[in-house]
Amino acid sequence: MAQSDEAGGRSLHYRAYLPPYIAALITVVVASALFPLYWLATQAGTPSYLASPIVVSVAVLVPSVLLARDVVLTNDGRLTVTGLGQHIEVEVRRFTEIGLSAGARRGFGFARVRWNDGGFRIWQTMTYLPDPRHRFRGTRPSRGVTEDFRGLVYRLHLINPEVEIRGIEPPAWAPTPAPPSAADR
Repeated sequence: MAQSDEAGGRSLHYRAYLPPYIAALITVVVASALFPLYWLATQAGTPSYLASPIVVSVAVLVPSVLLARDVVLTNDGRLTVTGLGQHIEVEVRRFTEIGLSAGARRGFGFARVRWNDGGFRIWQTMTYLPDPRHRFRGTRPSRGVTEDFRGLVYRLHLINPEVEIRGIEPPAWAPTPAPPSAADR
């Protein structure tokens, strides 16, 4: 399931997208910003059947391609998040908390990853990329908290069992904990 990275170790590659409602808001803002250009183009004689698809395409591509981030989890326990001019690289064993608020679960926010001296936000609308060379060919998930995001968080928890996870259910493929036996009570 994992692909080899340049260093020869195994790694998991993901593509993280803005939460759905934030992406929709950015799409509306971009389309509104492009409207004066659309108006000028149609006034200059460009047919609207040519100008409209361009405006719609650009407005949709900005949040879904340009504002997406790449997330890589290496086998040696390093998480790297790149995109939007940022490069975050941290050892998973340092994590103390991964949390998702109720608003973020509904698509209005971001998950928070924290450790003792820092933290960052991660987008929970995520797609696993079996072949990272084709990162733009994957389908963009339409839900807020995706199965792939929950799978990443579960894998982070396997690397660092001390991390506290709030508001994130394990993925469907994760083994369920055994009920306590009568001898344990």
